[in-house]
Amino acid sequence: AVLGATINLPTPHGTAELEIPAGTSGGKRLFLKEQGIHTKTGKGDLVVTVQIHVPSEVDEQSETWLREFAERHPLDLRTDIQW
Repeated sequence: AVLGATINLPTPHGTAELEIPAGTSGGKRLFLKEQGIHTKTGKGDLVVTVQIHVPSEVDEQSETWLREFAERHPLDLRTDIQW
């Protein structure tokens, strides 16, 4: 999510590539034009809600890198919460 990604996503019409922009947070909605179900006027858009999954275990080197990153880039995770 931090770096972004391109993923293959199943759709009602086969597989489509979805570009996830860098910095995307969980819960963000992305849209694939005309990849949804058929409507009276054509194909609808497919709405994709991003889900972030983190590893249950992290090796020592990765943990060190993550801690260094967190120290250099402190975040207030509540700044984007909408009540």
